[in-house]
Amino acid sequence: MIEILRSKHPFLDLVQVAFMLTDVHSKILYANRYTKRLFGYAREEIEGQRIRALFLEEDLTYFLPNIIYLSLYKNGFEGEALLRQKDGTKVFVHLYTTTFKEGGEVFISFSFQEIQRLKKLERERLEMDRW
Repeated sequence: MIEILRSKHPFLDLVQVAFMLTDVHSKILYANRYTKRLFGYAREEIEGQRIRALFLEEDLTYFLPNIIYLSLYKNGFEGEALLRQKDGTKVFVHLYTTTFKEGGEVFISFSFQEIQRLKKLERERLEMDRW
């Protein structure tokens, strides 16, 4: 499955969002090239780790397990999240998850779109409105 993603679907490396595919235990099986740009992890560094590497410590107890639950048993998750880059810097993203079955296995897809600049503009606009 993962070999197919790498060889037959190189378009996943062209999209301007970080895309990761995990197993049901949230172990990262595939990460596209944009993952390095957004999170600082090369594909070889992040694949094999758990998705928890991107989440803040305080979000590991409730937020991440709820995202996994919603992904596996409901219609997925869509919303904003404050995540952690490789160097520890925090980054706002729009996160979208969904699951699919292939060959009897269940996979969770994670799409991360950086919204840090949008958050900054929103904050500046609110400040301007106050004045």
